[in-house]
Amino acid sequence: MVGCGGMARHHVRQILQQQDTTEIALVCEPAAASYELLADLFDEVGLTPPPNVPDLATALRDHAESLDAAFIITPHVYHYLQAEACMEAGLDVLLEKPMVMNQVEAENLIATRDRTGRLLSIAFNGSLSPQIRTAVNILRSGELGEMLNIQA
Repeated sequence: MVGCGGMARHHVRQILQQQDTTEIALVCEPAAASYELLADLFDEVGLTPPPNVPDLATALRDHAESLDAAFIITPHVYHYLQAEACMEAGLDVLLEKPMVMNQVEAENLIATRDRTGRLLSIAFNGSLSPQIRTAVNILRSGELGEMLNIQA
């Protein structure tokens, strides 16, 4: 896992409920205070926190061969370079939204995915929720009339 901020801690709470299928083997977080907050979540459920390697290049150099994938949960300004580095190191990538900062970065990241043969998935999980699917079906049905505007 790359990043241990608030969104990462939100995801970890869910991941810790899936220990039979998911393991966080390593985290990469340069801010010691953020890592400690994440480690506390493991302590709360009686699990040993994963080790922290604060530098991504070092983490990939020393550990990529023993990892399956990277979940990147950092400020989106860093997504492009971090995802590219992880795929180049042979890891599949789950990337928190938004994917990247602009179209050029998106196209280049897709090219990296294609060249390396790695999986790249963006965490647009909201579209999979039953509530969102129901809302979409209602809107498409015309039951509510013509949609003129949506604000989120």
